[in-house]
Amino acid sequence: WSAVPRDQPLFETVLAFQNFPSERAGRQAGGLQVRDVKVSESPGLPLTVSVGLGAESFLKVMYDRTRVTDETAARLPAHFTAALDAIAAGAERRVGELDVLPADERERVVHDFNRTASEYPRGASIHALFEAQAAATPDAVALSFGAERVTYAQLDARANRVARRLRGMGVQAETRVAVCAERSPELVAALLGVLKAGGAYVPLDPSYPADRLAFMLSDCDVPVLAAHSALAEALPPHRAAVLRLDADAAEIEAESAEPLALDGDAGDAAYVMYTSGSTGRPKGIVVPHRAVVRLVRGANFARMGADEAWLQLAPISFDASTLEIWAPLLNGGRLVVFPAEQPTLDGLEQTVREGGVTSLWLTAGLFNTVVDGRVGALAGVRQLLVGGDVLSVDHVRRVQQAHPGLRVVNGYGPTENTTFTCCHAVRGVDLEAAAIPIGGPVANSTAYVLDAALRPTPHGVPGELYTGGDGVARGYLNQPALTAERFIPDPFSATPGARMYATGDHVRRGDDGALEFLGRIDRQVKVRGFRIEPGEVEAALRAQPGVRDAVVAPRGQGAQKRLLAWVAADSGVDEDALLAALQAELPAYMVPSAVVVMPELPLNPNGKVDRHALPDPGGRAADAHVAPRTALEEEIAALFGEVLSVSGVGATDSFFALGGHSLLAMRLASRVREKLGVELPLRALFEHPTVEEMARAVEDERRGEVPALPPLVPVERTGALPLSFAQERLWLVDQMEGAGALYNVAMARRLAGALDVEALRGALAGIVRRHEALRTVFREVEGSLQQVIVPFAGFEVPLENLSGLDEAERRAMEDAALPFDLAAGPLMRARLLRLG
Repeated sequence: WSAVPRDQPLFETVLAFQNFPSERAGRQAGGLQVRDVKVSESPGLPLTVSVGLGAESFLKVMYDRTRVTDETAARLPAHFTAALDAIAAGAERRVGELDVLPADERERVVHDFNRTASEYPRGASIHALFEAQAAATPDAVALSFGAERVTYAQLDARANRVARRLRGMGVQAETRVAVCAERSPELVAALLGVLKAGGAYVPLDPSYPADRLAFMLSDCDVPVLAAHSALAEALPPHRAAVLRLDADAAEIEAESAEPLALDGDAGDAAYVMYTSGSTGRPKGIVVPHRAVVRLVRGANFARMGADEAWLQLAPISFDASTLEIWAPLLNGGRLVVFPAEQPTLDGLEQTVREGGVTSLWLTAGLFNTVVDGRVGALAGVRQLLVGGDVLSVDHVRRVQQAHPGLRVVNGYGPTENTTFTCCHAVRGVDLEAAAIPIGGPVANSTAYVLDAALRPTPHGVPGELYTGGDGVARGYLNQPALTAERFIPDPFSATPGARMYATGDHVRRGDDGALEFLGRIDRQVKVRGFRIEPGEVEAALRAQPGVRDAVVAPRGQGAQKRLLAWVAADSGVDEDALLAALQAELPAYMVPSAVVVMPELPLNPNGKVDRHALPDPGGRAADAHVAPRTALEEEIAALFGEVLSVSGVGATDSFFALGGHSLLAMRLASRVREKLGVELPLRALFEHPTVEEMARAVEDERRGEVPALPPLVPVERTGALPLSFAQERLWLVDQMEGAGALYNVAMARRLAGALDVEALRGALAGIVRRHEALRTVFREVEGSLQQVIVPFAGFEVPLENLSGLDEAERRAMEDAALPFDLAAGPLMRARLLRLG
């Protein structure tokens, strides 16, 4: 039986070869005259091509205009003619070696559609362009983080200090520096600082398992790590020197704010970003400065002006962050940094509104979640770029109905070509099509659709997408063979040494030149915007005790798309144990939603795994099913079923075991708020994933009994107290080297007019009385270093008369350079200099 629906033909194209030529037209026989008569035929199929031989051979094309365009039908005779010419020119060649592309169409698909050259600062580095922007608009806001505002001049100064600190730690040209920090101004300053020091940053996602982080640190052989203290301490053992962006803030601030003298090159590495690898190990992609600059300067896919505010939402280990961060900072715009916590629909709406976000990048999965659960969160956004997976026509239609002025751009591009290769601004006609195209190449990039012999394919003929231009990465770190395989010479470019990258994506070109994404040539998949090599997950499963073989594949579409695994294993191998082992080794986005343990994997007659015979993961066994016991559990179970499109959810069923993930968790939190009137933080869904646990969390929230952090309790001030880590470091520097004035904060103010000296002394004394830190000293107590808060005993402000002398500035500088006695205190002093 055919699986083709009844209303569709079994086949849609016919090539008919008619090898029965009639006698010469006009021949008479027995008084009968024979003549050729042309009749109008109606096509019974979408496309019929007839070829006939006779005194004059012919080729006839009949087509259904509702299925085949006039342009496609008109090109077919030219393709056949080109094939015949190729046969005549070399009859000994194999059929597969024939080139059916006419010269004019070849010129169009190879060159005309790739005339994307645009003026941009091709020879400039990222940090040089930022410095130029900071010099041009020093007082403009470069970055906002909640209520904090950082100007271009301030961010430039911060980055210069970080750069000097890194240079002192040995960072030179192309030194790789690991960066592990939460979204914050310190993170942005660190990235800039690495570049200003000549290095290349290696972003580490703190949520990655220890084994993966250990491999990345080892593979990159980073000599320096810049990180927030808590994240640095949580990393696996490594040999890198650590710059703590928070705890070492005083040392960083003590550095000069002047830029380093650095002769950088646009071809130098800017960063190394890791993606999933089919061999079981991640691949580090080396991206040069020029590739990033080409993305955000002279761009033709989005507005990059100074009036745009871009949201930085993606993890820095995801290459969308490249666009989010550098698009505003290299064009005079404003970067709005999303808070460090896990994004929620409420948090996104609040940040977009309060931050005045106008430009936003979302993965296709998150975009669908926002449209389904909180489409109003996009109010005020002028341009929305979506990528990472197939864009839903229905969701685009709905978002444009809600926000008619919103410009939606479908973006496509692998990390190996720096975030975006092709883009397509959605038009009204696209909303009536089955799929939205990925468009054409962005500025200073090229896109070729080639067959297995690297020949351009005609319009409408599928092939592999190869991309070239200035966005192409340098290659894979420490993997020369794989680099040579995927980054190959560009035979269509006039630029010496130009290369193109084999994406592995199957596409075809429409009549207007726009590319349509068809899928992968290899087994690589995308789930929730993340690129995953199933082979890496399979390798991790095969390494587990008792597992003989494994297959990993996606199931479902859109927000329901999830990664599943099937293993052939010995009896006794536990599914939960396998998932726990994977969670310790792989990033969360690569861990399958479920594992099906089987005695053997099903095989087809050829001895290969029959993927169609792999069973769907079943729910809990019937005897383990626990029905919801309360009305609240029934409501939550119904919400689980609604969001996950499953039925029969029990009280002990886990949201994530049933196929949930972070995006669907955001949708569930939104539905809980709408249906139950309770605002559960996203964290609570991960901490209470079963129906019964979530029901208790909802009840606790309603009663106001949500467990809170222990309250801060003031300690007794009369005794000695332990030192903080920062205080210990300050004492150690003071005792070993003499801190001098390194940590002093000196201020000089000229006071004109009648000064009430006693009032000034009283005000300064009030500061010392109020702030205990200024009266805190370090002392050894019973062999242990402690801090002691000294009771307030007055504050002296000596008055020195320098009237008529020229040494006021010198005396002020001398006083500013005097060190403080950490054991005696106080840690504040003032002096009045009478100048006239």
